[in-house]
Amino acid sequence: MPGGRAFKADGLRQYVAEQSNVSITVVQTGMGVQMAKSACQNIFTSSSYHLAISSGFAGALIPASIGSLVIPEVVATGVHHFSEQIELSSFPCSVEYLQIVRGIVKDRHFPWMSGLLVTVTWIVCSAAEKNVLAQQAQASAVDMESAGIAEVAKAYNIPFLVVRTVSDLAHENLPKAFNLFMSPLTWMHGIWQMVSEPTAWAQVYRLRGQTRVAAKELRNFFDTFFIQLRQQ
Repeated sequence: MPGGRAFKADGLRQYVAEQSNVSITVVQTGMGVQMAKSACQNIFTSSSYHLAISSGFAGALIPASIGSLVIPEVVATGVHHFSEQIELSSFPCSVEYLQIVRGIVKDRHFPWMSGLLVTVTWIVCSAAEKNVLAQQAQASAVDMESAGIAEVAKAYNIPFLVVRTVSDLAHENLPKAFNLFMSPLTWMHGIWQMVSEPTAWAQVYRLRGQTRVAAKELRNFFDTFFIQLRQQ
């Protein structure tokens, strides 16, 4: 989105662009549900919006391809640990905007997946965890922010939508140390674990390449999406 301006306000990196009759604000929320909720509280309080989109990367829980768009009908949360019984809180995505998005992906032949997206509080690193999560939550993809954005959007009566891309596949493992980097108290332990596990660096290198592919597909989609909005 050329022609916009980047700035930082309330500790949030933002980018605002005006395109014809469409005004777009991109906000970097940070990782995790709480950071996403806090960012949205700040943004939605300061201005009014017609649509809130949760975007970024997601992990596939079912067979998919890198860069496939994740466009769920529902976002759910509530899985804090693995057990036989889980209670999910769910947030539906806007039917109106889902129709627009699905029209685009079908016309332009974007690879995509639907179903339920589950938001969790930790990085799901192992293929075994992904398999259990897929079966327990009956979900097709996982992320760490969407349910938080959906909850705040609902409180402000803002239509909500998710458009993410797959950056890691259901059968792939990520370095276990990733979760250690989420806390300052375990940061050094995470570094030591990365150093002591040579295979972890191969996993990081693979993920780096996959996120580049996923980011390109996401950019291609939004180029088309905002053109469609301007026309409407």
